[in-house]
Amino acid sequence: MKKNKILISILVLSLIINVAIVSFSIYERNRTTELSKVWNLAINNAEFLYQQYDEMDFPEAYTYAIGEIGTIFNSISFINYGENGKLTDNQKEEFCGFYLMLIDNEAFMKEHISEVREIIELLQAQEDDAFIKMKALCESIK
Repeated sequence: MKKNKILISILVLSLIINVAIVSFSIYERNRTTELSKVWNLAINNAEFLYQQYDEMDFPEAYTYAIGEIGTIFNSISFINYGENGKLTDNQKEEFCGFYLMLIDNEAFMKEHISEVREIIELLQAQEDDAFIKMKALCESIK
């Protein structure tokens, strides 16, 4: 009798743990999905705004796109970036440097808007080359 109670207790505990694990997995997947939607929207907006600046010389589009780059930076840190998992510390530093260059060296970056647009496209494709190009562009001003 006592052996049956222990066995039933172990089974119930196992069931509760399994339900908790599945619930947590579903929660994490949904949270990442929502962040991915924000990230994709910010990427699309930045791409559109830089295109507007590049092709139509709409000066406000550059400024608005910087806000979208900030959203990308904030959201990309929490989601998986392609098949490589989360960003490395070096990639985060390169992205941060790129973001600051867009703000601080606006005249230089406007001259290289086609490269900025290429970086945005690479981010959208989740290519690691985006960070290499960010670094090269930022180093070209120094």
